[in-house]
Amino acid sequence: MKLAQKAAMAKRWEDFKKIMKDDQENLLKQFDLFENSAIHVATRSNSPRLLRELIEMLPKEERWQALCKENREGNTVLHEVVFCKKKKMADVVFEIEDELLLQQQSSSLEEKRTLLDMRNHRGETPLFMAAMHGKLKMLKHMANRTGTRNMEDFRKHLHRSDKYSALHASVMGQHFDVAIWLVRMNRELAMEKDEKELTCLQLLAKMPQVFRSHTHMGLVKSIIYHCTFSIL
Repeated sequence: MKLAQKAAMAKRWEDFKKIMKDDQENLLKQFDLFENSAIHVATRSNSPRLLRELIEMLPKEERWQALCKENREGNTVLHEVVFCKKKKMADVVFEIEDELLLQQQSSSLEEKRTLLDMRNHRGETPLFMAAMHGKLKMLKHMANRTGTRNMEDFRKHLHRSDKYSALHASVMGQHFDVAIWLVRMNRELAMEKDEKELTCLQLLAKMPQVFRSHTHMGLVKSIIYHCTFSIL
């Protein structure tokens, strides 16, 4: 395992793959102090091919477990994929999920939550995490999977278990492009309040540093416009 850890730290991903191929019984075991598995770690490679190859090293009956396995923060592989640059990384996970569903339609797998439904220890779905960290491209890509025409289903992914919204999280993180997209997708988010009874506009008003930034000003004006339009 130490050789694989060193290879991953040095971003020698081909060496990492070869080591894990010779040590497949450890694919689902704790890989590091953060309780990641080797599959979690493979997302850092930003290589869809590597991610698929590692998952496919496992017997088919263990692949669902690999996709659902949580690290110390409760993140599944899909939560970690949020930070990848390539949208194809998410596609690999979705494709394998679909393959497993097709192969086991009559089993209990069909009744389980989808990977997009799964929440980490903070109650965050992968879509919520994408919004919170400003990963707009990945957010849009994953949102397509939920079928954004069904707003009720879409909205449940945009709230933590404590009902805190992705819109508030994106404003707090000053990811204003994400905030604008969220309001455009669902105007009701603009009227929701956080635990301090603040809408996202009221939250924004308490961030004077934002209004002093020329970088953010155009996006801030756009948020104000879209939120005001949603409330009226």
